Amino acid sequence: MPRTALVLVHGDAPDRALLAARAAAADWFVCADGAVGTALAAGVTPDAVIGDMDSIERPRPGVPAVPPTIEWIEVGDQETTDLEKALLEAIRRGFGRVVVLGAAGRRWDHFFGHLSLFARFADRLQLEAEDAHGRIVVLRPGAWHALDLPAGSKLSLLPLPRATGIETDGLRWPLAGATLALGEREGISNAVERVPARVRYAAGCLAVYEVGAE
Repeated sequence: MPRTALVLVHGDAPDRALLAARAAAADWFVCADGAVGTALAAGVTPDAVIGDMDSIERPRPGVPAVPPTIEWIEVGDQETTDLEKALLEAIRRGFGRVVVLGAAGRRWDHFFGHLSLFARFADRLQLEAEDAHGRIVVLRPGAWHALDLPAGSKLSLLPLPRATGIETDGLRWPLAGATLALGEREGISNAVERVPARVRYAAGCLAVYEVGAE
């Protein structure tokens, strides 16, 4: 397993137990700008905060509510979002896997931008995003990917924005050499019929959305 960075973005606050568990499992926990307030309110202290700092007032040294151990990484570049800044910093520090929390909710344009970033960074990072409702895992083309899901689990295959040569094994509605593309055909609401279920594809970018317990 590659070294893992956890990134908390300033969307809907994740479940406290989920945040605490993912922070404990990560090698580095960074908040994107104003998300630091969410983390501290949940009782979880990040290793760093990154962004242009437009969503928060950077605390003065000696303020007791903010642990002095937090590293502040101010990046004034207005051509990149705070999540992109965090992904670039994770790459610079040698992390191979990034888990993102807080990516959904509040603003659809931000969520759309997050999905776009996942597609752009898929060749450099193993990317996941999670909330109380489910988890997105971005797959790389080529090899089979085994899905760690029990029989009956619901899932969707999401092209970002296009994936070709898709094959599945163990799903209720199989695909064989299929193409999925936004605006043309998406793989919404499939299910695991046989364990272990597997997915592979030839080219493009494909993510699996694992639906949480309902």
